[in-house]
Amino acid sequence: MDTSLLISKFLEIQNFSPPDLQKLIPYFEEKIVKKNEFVFQAGDVVQNTFFVHKGILRQYYVTPENKERTVYFAQEGKFAGEIMSFLYQIPSEFHFQALEDSVILCLNRQKWEAAFTSIPALALHQLKLHARFIYDLKQEISSTGKETPDVKYTRLLRENPALFQRIPLFHIAAYLGVTPETVSRIRKRNMHL
Repeated sequence: MDTSLLISKFLEIQNFSPPDLQKLIPYFEEKIVKKNEFVFQAGDVVQNTFFVHKGILRQYYVTPENKERTVYFAQEGKFAGEIMSFLYQIPSEFHFQALEDSVILCLNRQKWEAAFTSIPALALHQLKLHARFIYDLKQEISSTGKETPDVKYTRLLRENPALFQRIPLFHIAAYLGVTPETVSRIRKRNMHL
């Protein structure tokens, strides 16, 4: 299992000593997820936290009107999961699905707790990682009411242009909260970008 990307992402957020990294990495298990396969679904109690080594996955929920609403795209180098279900062992409200053949590194709850007790730097890493998630979520929430679909599309294109080459337009639409037809119209208006 190639862990160089995982190690570099850990080191971006928190300094780990080489011995700590040597202890931490074996806690992860590699899992291959085929395109369209679910890692977990709404109603499942999530037992793992994840790191995307290869591929792209999406986290989404289904509205009462039976529409899918994507909240997060996890691609190479991103941590993902469902923290409330994972920590409190309650059913998830989200689905986590591969959009292309993917390789994820899984850290189950028991190993995660063991790593916390044996590697103190992990606690600080997790605190910083969750603070970053909360900040990103607040930014997303604050922009939701202020940004038009055109502005959201442009921001997503600027922040993550590769996403548009890798996933179908209807998933972009589910993330932006508009129809695929609206995304097509926005794309035509923004062809110069």
